[in-house]
Amino acid sequence: GAPPPYGPEDVEPARELARRAALAVDNARLYEEARQAARARDEVLAVVSHDLRNPLHAVLLAATVLEDFSSPEHWTDRDRQQLRVIRRSTEQMTGLIQDLVEVIAMETGAPSLQRERVAASPLPGSVAELFQAQADEKRVRLVCEVPPGLPQVEADRGRLLQVFSNLVGNALKFTPPGGTVTLRAAVGDGAVHFSVSDTGPGIAPEHLAHVFDRFWRARRGERGGLGLGLAIARGIVEAHGGRIWAESTVGEGSTFHFTIPALSF
Repeated sequence: GAPPPYGPEDVEPARELARRAALAVDNARLYEEARQAARARDEVLAVVSHDLRNPLHAVLLAATVLEDFSSPEHWTDRDRQQLRVIRRSTEQMTGLIQDLVEVIAMETGAPSLQRERVAASPLPGSVAELFQAQADEKRVRLVCEVPPGLPQVEADRGRLLQVFSNLVGNALKFTPPGGTVTLRAAVGDGAVHFSVSDTGPGIAPEHLAHVFDRFWRARRGERGGLGLGLAIARGIVEAHGGRIWAESTVGEGSTFHFTIPALSF
C-alpha cells in the first residue's frame, strides 16, 4: 500500500510547530489581559482624580476661611496648628491628584507646552526662592551656582519650573539636616544643562535605571508621594526636545540632570 503521509522524522517539527502556536496563543491572551488591566487602571485613576477634586477644594476653602477670616482671639495656638495641618494635607492631596491627571494625559501623548523665549539664568534662583523656607525648616543649605549670560531657551517656563520643583523637592526630602542641595546651570552642545545635586544617601546602581518609571519607589512604604514626579519631569523635558538622567554614589548623594535646547549663544 501507499506509505504513511508522515514519518518519524516529522514528529519533532510538528511538536515544535504546536509549541510555537500554543506560545503565540498564550502571548495574545496575556497581551489582551494586560491591555484590559491598563484600561481599568486608567479609568479608576480618572474617576478618582475627578471625583476627589470638588470635596478637597471644599475642605481647603473651609480651612482657609476659618484661618484667615475668623476672629483671632477665638483661636488657640492648637486650633491654628490643626487648621494649618488640614490646609497642608489638602494641598498635598490636591498635588497628588494633579500628578495622576498629568500621568493619564501623558498616556495619550506629550504634555502640552506654551512655548516662549525664556531666560535660562534666573530659573534656578526662582526655584530656590520657592523652596528656601522648606530648606530652612529642614536645616538644609540651598545653593545656586549659575554663570551669567546663559542663552535663552524656547520653552514653557511654568513647565520648566515644575521639573525643577520636582527635582528640588525630592532632593530636600532625602537630604539630612546639615546637608546641601545645589542647583546649577551651564551651557554646552547646543543646550542649557541644568542639574540638582544633594548630599543624601544616594541611589543604589540597580535602582538608578528605574527612578523615572511611573509609580516606582526603591522601597515600598517609602515616605513621599506616588512615585510620579520624576516620570512627569521626564515627559516634560522630552517634550522640549531635551533629555534627563540621574547619577548617584551611595553614601554621598545624587545629581539629577536635564537639558533644554538653547536658542542662541
